[in-house]
Amino acid sequence: MPKHNPGPYLSDDRNEFGYYEIRWTERGRSKRKSTGESDYRKAQRVFAEFIISLDQAVNAPKSTITCKMVFDAYLADRTDVMAPGSQMITFGHLAAHFGEMTVSEVERDDIRRYTLLRELGAISFTDAEGRIRGGAKAREATVRRELGMFATAINHCIEKKSFRAADGTSLLTPADRPVIELPPAPPPRDRWLTRQEAAALLAAAREPQLHSGEPADKLPRVYRYIAMMLYTASRKEPVISLTWDRILLEQGLINFQQPGRRLTKKRRGWVPIAAELMPILRRAYAERTTDFFLDKPTQPFHSFRAAVKRAGLEDVSPHVLRHTFATWAAQDGVPLFEIAGVLHDSMATVERHYAHHTPQHLRGAVSRPMLVVATLSRR
Repeated sequence: MPKHNPGPYLSDDRNEFGYYEIRWTERGRSKRKSTGESDYRKAQRVFAEFIISLDQAVNAPKSTITCKMVFDAYLADRTDVMAPGSQMITFGHLAAHFGEMTVSEVERDDIRRYTLLRELGAISFTDAEGRIRGGAKAREATVRRELGMFATAINHCIEKKSFRAADGTSLLTPADRPVIELPPAPPPRDRWLTRQEAAALLAAAREPQLHSGEPADKLPRVYRYIAMMLYTASRKEPVISLTWDRILLEQGLINFQQPGRRLTKKRRGWVPIAAELMPILRRAYAERTTDFFLDKPTQPFHSFRAAVKRAGLEDVSPHVLRHTFATWAAQDGVPLFEIAGVLHDSMATVERHYAHHTPQHLRGAVSRPMLVVATLSRR
């Protein structure tokens, strides 16, 4: 049975700063607001003004801004937020479920229903070319990422006041913001390729792509895609948008930071070209037909899945290639701070994911007790 919500009330005790507080529960979350007063009578007056303003907000007309309007406004402002393919998949699924709802109408049950339907593969949408997309079962981590983008888009439009009335007032306010519960974060995946598996994947990717329209004697897009990620530890989006003017063959460097792109937590930057990658890049450069490393800024999604299947591998995503690079480096004794430099990740992240692959991991902790045992045994 749900707990009774008594509504806002004035606290009997002062907070750590010596002020009385207004406290209430909103959509299952505890809220509090300082009155800024240490005198109880004055705090009561502030509380009365708060109740009046709350009544006015409740009686005010609800926002008519739909979720689809929010998605469109966000993507218009943040064209660099993700690769076009990922953007289409993420917001296509979100719009199919939430698009016609106003932001203020979204309830927790709507969020939970979206999570369930995505995990069942029961949401699909029509893309710009009229094709039916989606319909695949989504992992918990994928749903978590999509709902996180939903919350980010709403927060962006509220902060930027993307929707204004004729008098300049914002048509989307914090009061319209729904509570978006994210599925729990999954434990870090530790799937990486052995050298034999990587060789099998590269060999499978190099086979001529009969239905791709590419010349049979040209290095396939998917082969270039896999080789670049495997030997640079790049994420897929920087590879998809990579252009030849940022691949400096003579200097042996690649710049994955796209000009004009806003810097985000998923940092990009310069990476040295590995000896194994150099001949692949030289041949690809000689065969280039456009300014893009992959000929066009799209992900070879189906070709990648087909190559994984031909190689006889399972549970391999593009991100596994990045994880493979870092795992091999750690196993070969490369210092973690150097791995962090190539990945453009923090040391804390690299230590959390790759320290257990290093030869020295926990060796000091094991050697000390063994030394004591050896000493005692000689007595």
